Amino acid sequence: MGDCRSRPYTERRALLLELLADVEPPIQAVPATDDRDVAVLWYDALREQGIEGIVCKRGRASYPSGRRRGW
Repeated sequence: MGDCRSRPYTERRALLLELLADVEPPIQAVPATDDRDVAVLWYDALREQGIEGIVCKRGRASYPSGRRRGW
């Protein structure tokens, strides 16, 4: 597979899900959605469980190495 940081997030996530397909909890991929309404629902509902926030990334974004901003 090699270094896939230059690939879009959607491709990197698909690779991760493939790698984790046969792995059982506690190792698991976090939920993801591209639906804003679902994300807001998760944010509101999960705060009660101690989840502090959500991470938003553009689907076409690569993974910048080093200390950078722009996520």
